[in-house]
Amino acid sequence: MKIPECKFTNYIFVVTGMSYIIDSSGTSKVVKAHEDIFCANGIGYITIFPISRSRGEGANWHCTTTGCYGFTIDGQFISVMTAKEVLNSISELDRAGKNCIGVLVHHIIRTDIAEVEWILEKIKDVPVVYYLHDFYTCCINPNLMKNDNQSCIDRDIPCEGCYYFGKKAEHLEKVRHFLRAFENRITFVAPAEYTKKHWIAFYPEYADKTIVISHQKAIGEYSGNKETALNEEPLRLGFVGAQKQIKGWDIFKKVVAAAEDAGCNYDFYYFGNGSEKVDGVTAVNVDIATQGKDAMIKNLKEKRISAVFLVCVCGETYSYTTYESHAANCYIFAMKSGGNIPYTVEKNHTSFFISLGIGAVFCFKDTIYKKSWSFLMAIMFSGLLLTGKRGPIVFLLVALLSIYFFSGYGKDQIIRFVKIIGIIVAAVVLLGIIANVTKIDGIIRIYDAVYEFLTAGSVDDAGRNQLHEQALRFFEENPIFGIGWTNFRVMYSFRSTHVHCIYLQLLCETGLVGFGIFVTFFATRLINTLSLVRETRLTGNMQEGGWIKFSFFIQLYFLLYGITGNPLYDIEETIMYFFAIGISYLPLLSSDNNIAGEE
Repeated sequence: MKIPECKFTNYIFVVTGMSYIIDSSGTSKVVKAHEDIFCANGIGYITIFPISRSRGEGANWHCTTTGCYGFTIDGQFISVMTAKEVLNSISELDRAGKNCIGVLVHHIIRTDIAEVEWILEKIKDVPVVYYLHDFYTCCINPNLMKNDNQSCIDRDIPCEGCYYFGKKAEHLEKVRHFLRAFENRITFVAPAEYTKKHWIAFYPEYADKTIVISHQKAIGEYSGNKETALNEEPLRLGFVGAQKQIKGWDIFKKVVAAAEDAGCNYDFYYFGNGSEKVDGVTAVNVDIATQGKDAMIKNLKEKRISAVFLVCVCGETYSYTTYESHAANCYIFAMKSGGNIPYTVEKNHTSFFISLGIGAVFCFKDTIYKKSWSFLMAIMFSGLLLTGKRGPIVFLLVALLSIYFFSGYGKDQIIRFVKIIGIIVAAVVLLGIIANVTKIDGIIRIYDAVYEFLTAGSVDDAGRNQLHEQALRFFEENPIFGIGWTNFRVMYSFRSTHVHCIYLQLLCETGLVGFGIFVTFFATRLINTLSLVRETRLTGNMQEGGWIKFSFFIQLYFLLYGITGNPLYDIEETIMYFFAIGISYLPLLSSDNNIAGEE
């Protein structure tokens, strides 16, 4: 078949596992969003997807690949083609002066994997990007559910006895052969840190080729749906997405039945395009193919849903519905086994504010928390460990130990220094014991990072290195005044995020001029506050000393966190920093009293 005339010069070749034009799954949303971006920038978007027949569910699911593919250009369906016809069409584009500049593989499910490999091998000398939408590269069951009812994503239960086990070896042989064919030019993109961590446990050889790029970015803020519900008004609760057991549909139906038996004043809604009707649940049809990509958000806002059930029993790699629910200001009920859903719900600034709580208790342990400080710190530190955040824990310990060291004087500081070394050694040993005894994912991740740092000297992340390198390139192009405040995420739209190092971001956005001003301010306030810590130590005013130490703690923690995070660009964290700065500018009452006494 002759290809219609195309206006573009360069194009991207895409492989996906379903007809994204009519499908409403998360993968199809990503494919369609990419198409919009590339087309808007004058780059062609050519896609193939398998024409297949599927029947059954779970272990009984069987897919018959026809050997034919749907072929689209810039969202327009062109024809059904065989693999050979696909290659002929690519050759026709080449003869017409159209250049393939990259290959995006979104899915190889429902395809003949070897045949897709054969097609892509003919497209030479271009980068290949493989998107990790699920764990199909790890098992023929893409959700990693043993017998569809027990999550095995942590690889802590044997495959034996699973009815997918018999097909797994042959499937993985095909997948590994496919990946090896492109390993010299392939990059794997995980939509979340959770996904990357679990995927490289299966493929450690590709750890340095795996980066994290979120499928979406938040723009602006929705201020609606925050009103307090009246006592007589029913609470509006919803289930979002596919009516499948692994998505928690059965759990939701049990909740509806239990709420009805208990006489709860709840209104239940279902948002999606599923066909099952449930008594007591109002169905709201949502279909992005016909209603647009923001259809779910619009419907959740319109119905003023207070909370949604995203109770997936499998490890979600991303979950569009999580971010759509956040955008509509809905609370989220999630299962611990839900993968990136609970990870996303729990992570928002949690580690930062837990660390501030620990710092506050430590700084006021001699005044406000005399009896309870050790218990409170133990509880909060346990919570911080469960977040699995490595950097914030290290920065917290440095800030706390600095407060402890500078609160001493003379020989006492030497004694405290020795104690600090002992505390560090004991903490590493204790962390190893806890990680091996509890087997808790977040704690194991922290221990592994500490061990890697001590043995290999680096816990670098390929995704952040990429951001750092791009920031330095922008700085080299605009060294004096930079590219403009917060313009990094705009100009580097490929990642659309901050640099994850406030110092490099200041350098590239404000140049040497702005960087010098900011760093001078940071350093002078920190040094001045440290001198106040020493002054209050001499005056003996413990209440006043507590506030000054807390100010020093926040400043130091903020500046350390800025090495790997974005605290200067997150309003909640920036507010706390300037709160601490405000404390450091207040006059010391103890100093005034000393002056008055001398007079």
